Amino acid sequence: MKFKVQTTSTLMLWCCMLITIVVFISFFTGSLSEKNDVGLVLQWTYILLIATAFIAFIFTCRNIVNSLKTYPKSIWKLLFPPLVFILLLLSSYLFGSGKILNMPQYTGNFNVYLWLKITDMWLYSIYVLLGITIISIVVSIIWSNLKK
Repeated sequence: MKFKVQTTSTLMLWCCMLITIVVFISFFTGSLSEKNDVGLVLQWTYILLIATAFIAFIFTCRNIVNSLKTYPKSIWKLLFPPLVFILLLLSSYLFGSGKILNMPQYTGNFNVYLWLKITDMWLYSIYVLLGITIISIVVSIIWSNLKK
């Protein structure tokens, strides 16, 4: 069973990588019109993002259910990361600006309060997570050198 799961996941990884490479080669070589290339890249990015979020959600729920059966007191350790992530998203949404941007040539529908707040929310969340990642890498390097 383990071999079958490993083979399937490896096959899916290589298929996604192949599609991603084809999409980005198409984008960077300009083989299609510029508008189609940007749309193709964005659509593929959305598909990967949604698939990743869905799979992460499913595995988190499964892990919580399995852990509740075996170790009922460990629920707080399992719920802490998703709760912190939700708190990060909520706080970054509150910090976001909904001020309408002055863009004379823009004719799209996304220069409205809601989308501006959501955009700021994701940008601030990315900044915080990137900062945490960099800090943890530096602390890990320092910690491993101090142990020697």
